[in-house]
Amino acid sequence: VGQSVQVLPAMQYMVTDQLGTILTGSAPLEYVDAIRTNILYILNVLVTRQRPKFLLLRPEYKKARRRVFELKEKMVADWYARHPNGQEEPGEDETPNLIDDIMRAHVNQPEVIPESDLAVTLTGPYVAGLDTVANTTAAITYCVLKYPEVRRRVYEEVDALFAEGDIDESQLFAKIPALQGAIMEAMRLYPIAVAQMRTATKDFVFQGCRIREGEMLYVATSVPHFMEEFYPEPQRFDIDRYAKPRAEHMQSGAYSPYGRGPHTCLGKSLAEVQIALSMARLFYKLDLELDPPDYTLKTKTAPTPGPSTQFKVRVKGYRH
Repeated sequence: VGQSVQVLPAMQYMVTDQLGTILTGSAPLEYVDAIRTNILYILNVLVTRQRPKFLLLRPEYKKARRRVFELKEKMVADWYARHPNGQEEPGEDETPNLIDDIMRAHVNQPEVIPESDLAVTLTGPYVAGLDTVANTTAAITYCVLKYPEVRRRVYEEVDALFAEGDIDESQLFAKIPALQGAIMEAMRLYPIAVAQMRTATKDFVFQGCRIREGEMLYVATSVPHFMEEFYPEPQRFDIDRYAKPRAEHMQSGAYSPYGRGPHTCLGKSLAEVQIALSMARLFYKLDLELDPPDYTLKTKTAPTPGPSTQFKVRVKGYRH
């Protein structure tokens, strides 16, 4: 209470803790900084290609990469300590997690998951939401705190939600329409997946522009988020856009926070539940305010768009 907290880094630690616990059975928070640095370089240089490859020679990246490989070796050693020959089936009191599935596939089908792929595959769960979910939850936090009427409606919903006791996932979204509207509106105004990168497989002409085979294309899937014909007053934060009868997001091509088509984010279903529960619990437990109270969100663009790391909230107290 009384502290001022940088929201984005705090969300990155939270996401690593959550996904690590859910998918691997542990949360190596001491590796978060290295994982964050590693993924920052990979996204900037190899995925979004906003930075030149020679940056991968920097000592900062090499040190972070070594730490990630150290984590991978630790995970492999821990697994073999529990499964000495690597072949035994899970015990009755053991619930297999993602690491068990990966390691058993590696042992039984090394051509599918070779040794060279283990570092990326085993540490993947920690990286999965480090940039995407953390950016999104930080943006949602800003939007709910920025608009008093939205905050009031969200507080009422989450208080009622947790007063009922255990939460049934199948009924979660029906019980938090205001919070879910705030989440969807934040993802519309502050999208993480702003475009999809594709390589042309043949020459073609699109609206008078000649595209050559092998050229890189950016399909700007988030542009409709800001178009008047889809969303009246598109710059206005309106959490009721998504409820019937309006359902503005249901227009063809109008809403693409997770990308589109066959390459839509694989983690979409998990992310939706993770984000909703995280935000519900955050606003239920903590009384927060923007720091300063009249703060207007500043954003970054690399490696993915999202709130600036300087965005802060002050913890006024505990609501529950």
